[in-house]
Amino acid sequence: MGLFLLLFYACEFATNPLLFDGSVVAARYRVDVTDQSTFSQSIVVDLNEALEGFQENKQEIDVDSIKFYNITILIDSTAGTPSGTTITGTIIVDGDTLVTLTNVPLDIFLTEQSIFKNIHPGLKFNNAGIEKLKQIFKKYPVEPLPTVKIYTEGYASSNELHFTVQLKLYTQVYSNP
Repeated sequence: MGLFLLLFYACEFATNPLLFDGSVVAARYRVDVTDQSTFSQSIVVDLNEALEGFQENKQEIDVDSIKFYNITILIDSTAGTPSGTTITGTIIVDGDTLVTLTNVPLDIFLTEQSIFKNIHPGLKFNNAGIEKLKQIFKKYPVEPLPTVKIYTEGYASSNELHFTVQLKLYTQVYSNP
């Protein structure tokens, strides 16, 4: 019986890929605006960060594919933005809209929130941005993971804006046994 279980598990590992959590890919930027309610910010993010843990530990794995399963937003608005401030705007990845916000209170993002969770009627993810990221990861490992430009623009209900935005992409790495 023990030999059968050993052979069964060995067969499973040989035919099914192994699954690992990839490193979190994060974009972090600061918004400091006074005397106006509009803001815009861009940052370049290297999607190779998803493989950082494997490269640092020099793990010898044959990566089959990488997929993302969650995107979250965290906004620290405790540095001077009036409480009750709402924002309307977009988060764009390489020219495709990822998220739209319409009169969304910043306070919602004091804790990390998934863009896929229905936390406010004004927060919507956009399929074009999601598809853009899916296609980028789908091409790996045939094509290397690129850098992407994250662009945020919008306006707020306050003229005094001091907050830090953190956008996180959670990934899974599939490897060949």
